[in-house]
Amino acid sequence: MKFEKLGQEGVSQEQKRAEGQNSESSEGYPKTTDAGYLRSLSAFRRENYWNEGTGDEDFDAIRREYGKTLEKISDTKTLERLQPTEAAGALAQLAFEMQQENPIQEENAKKGTEKKYAEARGLFMDSCHKLFPNVRISPDNLAAEISQACEGLVGAGFSISDHREDLERLQTDPARVLDNLEAASSFLPGNLADRGQEIFWGGASNPEASKLAMAVESYYKLELLKDAVRAKIGDKSDASGSDKSKIDKLRQEILQPEQQSKDIKTVKATVALSKKMLEDGLNRTLPLANLKLKEDDFERWQKLADGLEEIRRRYTKDGRMRSVKNSEYEKEVSEFLGKV
Repeated sequence: MKFEKLGQEGVSQEQKRAEGQNSESSEGYPKTTDAGYLRSLSAFRRENYWNEGTGDEDFDAIRREYGKTLEKISDTKTLERLQPTEAAGALAQLAFEMQQENPIQEENAKKGTEKKYAEARGLFMDSCHKLFPNVRISPDNLAAEISQACEGLVGAGFSISDHREDLERLQTDPARVLDNLEAASSFLPGNLADRGQEIFWGGASNPEASKLAMAVESYYKLELLKDAVRAKIGDKSDASGSDKSKIDKLRQEILQPEQQSKDIKTVKATVALSKKMLEDGLNRTLPLANLKLKEDDFERWQKLADGLEEIRRRYTKDGRMRSVKNSEYEKEVSEFLGKV
């Protein structure tokens, strides 16, 4: 994937804000500043403690720098000079914190995180729209473009299944395709953010920064494509809580026997990710081999994936594993594995 030189051509979202930019200039903002974007960014940083910090000095330093990077996106002059490699880490972290509020997750739906998710996703999409203005999608060629976006992620070193068999159903059963894509991409923001934090100290010159930028661009395109599929089925809610029952119904349909062999790779990917993060906290290997899981025992794999992911979420704060005594992890993990 090739990064194009940022141009000056107008885009729909910016055109909608043209009047806002002009009026804000009289309040102290330069005319080159997108005041609406800057306000959204400031609100996000305030509500998610990017300014106050979490107590983890290294992580707080990263997010402070990420905030400064995103500020550059708000001004056309600084945006012209901003390279995707410089902003990739900030966008990856933003995507992760967006996904943490996704109401498609039952726990978040109960908390009523729809508003926070919508605001975070709006900021992420607007940021990417400005940084990758040449990304376009064709509603008439969604299957090929979804495959292309997934290939871009794989090429950048991030695993994802594009459910090629399901893509053939875009015309007849787009809801199934959407739910599969949601499941396949749910862990990507966390992986992107982890990679961004790993390369942060090496700066934009780090060779991995280019791959991360490619992955973020592909993930942004995938989000645009999911929106296009939602429009195709008349679901413009972006997985809001009001559509939870519909999503659950679709998911149950997907878990029918004929679909299990296709989706077990996605479930195992969730298991692997959660297992690794918990192992990092435990400083030892989780004894999954003792469970004697059969390769095609989909229900137990699904139960294992859901349980480990739930434990991981409880011990994660602001994108990092919280510091707690190993005994707390071990007790909870051992109790859970004993029930699987």
